[in-house]
Amino acid sequence: MAITVTKADVRPLPGAIIETFVVSGTVFVGEAIYNNGGSATRSNAGATATAYGVGIVVACPGGGTAAVTGDRVDVAVFGRVAGFSGMTAGTPAIYTDNTAGALVQGTGGTVAHKIGVARSASVIFVQPAITQA
Repeated sequence: MAITVTKADVRPLPGAIIETFVVSGTVFVGEAIYNNGGSATRSNAGATATAYGVGIVVACPGGGTAAVTGDRVDVAVFGRVAGFSGMTAGTPAIYTDNTAGALVQGTGGTVAHKIGVARSASVIFVQPAITQA
């Protein structure tokens, strides 16, 4: 099931662990990213090399919703993040999708990688799997 992101509403909730990454390419608030040699790139479950999301982008420079190569973004790597819709709380888990940066509930992309679980219709608990789901 596709998950809708309301970029203006995406935010970490109290207790979330945030790390800062330098962007490679273009990323948007609410998207899953993977660590591409020390930089943040949109996760894509269409291939093993890009499937393993490490978190969800929660802030871009200047309060915007997009960042480009060289910008720094805040990424929730663990904890609750709000700003989504179209989810069912509990199972199934949230996975990276074959569309770059996208999240899906239920069956993930070609290389399914769990990035968290829906705590409510609008909140994801980010807890990336260490290995392929």
